[in-house]
Amino acid sequence: MEADCIKTNATKNENAKDSSEKAKAIAYNQTQIAKCKAVAKGQEQIKKLMKSVEKEFSCQGLCAPSTWWWYGDITTGSPQKGCMIAIKQKFSASAGIAAIVMVISIIVSFCLLVCTCGQVCNKKE
Repeated sequence: MEADCIKTNATKNENAKDSSEKAKAIAYNQTQIAKCKAVAKGQEQIKKLMKSVEKEFSCQGLCAPSTWWWYGDITTGSPQKGCMIAIKQKFSASAGIAAIVMVISIIVSFCLLVCTCGQVCNKKE
């Protein structure tokens, strides 16, 4: 991917007429190469994420399973569930705990608000 970026932007250096245009072309090329490297790195990270999700949850596809695995062994058969369902099942138990913590934090925040308003309103001068 990086080689493609260098190849496409190299013509800007060749077509530049004076030194300021060449400097601009070089700066542009360096920016484009950095962008290409960032895109390539992002794509690699997405592939790693997809691979780990597929292996961890034994699923493929977000909403519905497809007919093949992207990274899994195809001799085991086609995927039986989509990843959205598998992730939901995996985290369903912890969602209840998170909801309880959220309700408790709202109650504590409300009590702190009431106490703070009480202090502001009850100032004796």
